[in-house]
Amino acid sequence: MKFERIDQYKIHSYDCDLNGILSLPVLTRFLQETAWLNSEDMRLGYETMKQNDLAWVLYKQYIEMERWAAWGDTISIRTYPSQADKLFCYREFEIFIEDEIIGKVSTSWLVIDLASRRPVRTVKYYSGNYNIDAAILFPEKMKAKMKTIEHESSITKQQVQTMDIDVNNHVNNSCYPLWCLNSYPIEFYRTHYLHRIEQQFIGEAYSGDDLKIVTYQPENLLFEHNVLRAGKDLFLLRLEWKAGVVK
Repeated sequence: MKFERIDQYKIHSYDCDLNGILSLPVLTRFLQETAWLNSEDMRLGYETMKQNDLAWVLYKQYIEMERWAAWGDTISIRTYPSQADKLFCYREFEIFIEDEIIGKVSTSWLVIDLASRRPVRTVKYYSGNYNIDAAILFPEKMKAKMKTIEHESSITKQQVQTMDIDVNNHVNNSCYPLWCLNSYPIEFYRTHYLHRIEQQFIGEAYSGDDLKIVTYQPENLLFEHNVLRAGKDLFLLRLEWKAGVVK
């Protein structure tokens, strides 16, 4: 079994935002793909889990980018499992351009029972063969729950479409930050770029759901977002921006 994996991704024009840099939703898809491939290496991949009526779901993700890849760049993503407790598995990522680390990511994952949609304990799928004990890159972020927004600056609405649904029959995790980013005026996006991204998945959205996206700006260049269905939080997002344009 392989407990570490490195994948390369060429940045194409359709992976980029209006500034020609890799977009956050596409980066999260790359991270998800490398995580899934490493779970295959560990014999805990999609088909194996499905045979046991189980599925991996992302619970929390913290991304810190020193700079962003641009159209034409090739990035390498290194991942490895770090820790496990009763319910959560933790996985780390490093993002490179050649030998330069441009970003680091910590994530926590749950395995859910496909029938009940409830989380199962890690002992059900992690055996004695999985001697995992590495440092979590951002432990303070992984161990703390995000807080729901108590104020609002703006509200937008979103209906879940068929193509938002993934193989686990719920909205793919990359859709949520995309919806939130669509709430920004284009002028802001042309003159700012993301530095820190913290997101937490609380519930699942399904095809046809009517959602509300709430945005609040507690301070300059810091924005918080909630995605809600019928008044209940499904997703929390905290974005720290920097002024300027990535070259």
